[in-house]
Amino acid sequence: MVDSGRGALLLLISCLILFSCETRTETTVINGSEYGRKDNREWLNLDSWYNLPKTGSLSSETDDVEYIEIKKTRQNFAQALLEKESIIELSRKEAINLGFDEQSYDRLLRIFLVRSVYLNEATGNFLLSMQGNDLVVFHGSLGHSPALMKRKALMVLLPEKPANVYVYCLMAE
Repeated sequence: MVDSGRGALLLLISCLILFSCETRTETTVINGSEYGRKDNREWLNLDSWYNLPKTGSLSSETDDVEYIEIKKTRQNFAQALLEKESIIELSRKEAINLGFDEQSYDRLLRIFLVRSVYLNEATGNFLLSMQGNDLVVFHGSLGHSPALMKRKALMVLLPEKPANVYVYCLMAE
């Protein structure tokens, strides 16, 4: 029987070994395809699109903003457009090409393409809001284990370009 002091020490050493590994791989390659579990600890890294607002930097006045989904077949193209900027203005023709329905087009508003990130899209929702002159793009979701942060481009209709765009996500169990 191991006394409680030695047992605690063994548990601590086991945890240190377990969590200090940079990469763990248990995969098998069959006909050039990789199968199995691969854990590169990428879920510990934030995507470069993640831009959390500074504490106290946002206005207390908020207005919800509706967003428009990009066609799945055009998502990669839309993300490439956002490589250097977190928000860009689109022409009506560009927006239609990405899946915009011009039937619902309010000509007083401008169409923008904006960055977003998410962890588990299937169990969550996007929430976009104007807080003063800043656009906040948030995705909240549920999940039982760490998930890789993924990117998604969205379209929004706004009267003018926001001063700042904050993009972040959270996941709860």
